[in-house]
Amino acid sequence: MKNIQFLLDYTKAQLGKPYWFGCFGQVASEVLYKSKKAQYPKYYTAKDFALQYGKRVHDCAGLIKGALWSESPTSAPKYNKDQDYSANMFYIKAVKKGPIGTMPDKKGILVFKGTEKQKNHIGVYIGNGKVIEAKGHAYGVVESSINSGWKFWGQCNLFDYGPAIVEKPATTSVPESEYTAAEIKAARDCIAGRYGNGMARRNNLAKAGFNYNRVQACVNKILRGELK
Repeated sequence: MKNIQFLLDYTKAQLGKPYWFGCFGQVASEVLYKSKKAQYPKYYTAKDFALQYGKRVHDCAGLIKGALWSESPTSAPKYNKDQDYSANMFYIKAVKKGPIGTMPDKKGILVFKGTEKQKNHIGVYIGNGKVIEAKGHAYGVVESSINSGWKFWGQCNLFDYGPAIVEKPATTSVPESEYTAAEIKAARDCIAGRYGNGMARRNNLAKAGFNYNRVQACVNKILRGELK
């Protein structure tokens, strides 16, 4: 089983490359174009496919499958029918999963768009609130924000993530006197639900200019009755 770092390295190497539906890292060519157009005609109506010949191409789930089936970010992928998952199947097979607000801050987590019943798009979380996704033919493989409509997360069953995925507990070593009034107010706002939970809280606090660990430690003190 490949280490999750390979997925991270692979997806970063594909940034800027084209999106072709039904592809998983093949090199674009006229032969591949004609084959995929016959298979998925509604996804092959754009006029620029010939301009993309010679480039490595993926769709959203194909970005993950390309990492699984390739020895390097540039080598030819070897198809494996047992791992030929759709975005929805990647979610179904995930060993841990949930709504995006509960996502652990762990690089390599898969993120999804769609509904509770059907996930229709997938990306790879690379840390610092960023996701790499094969967004569509008009966009290609791009970097986006975790806050750009991702609804669910999952730990892929086909990669080794190393140590167990857990949310690091916030430090509680900050003396009460060192919390600023703004941090205390932010902590109370967190308790009231204004910053969300899990990864959403971390990102929203960062956007507001706060240190997540300090504010979360303050939240914990308030909830334990140690800070009034």
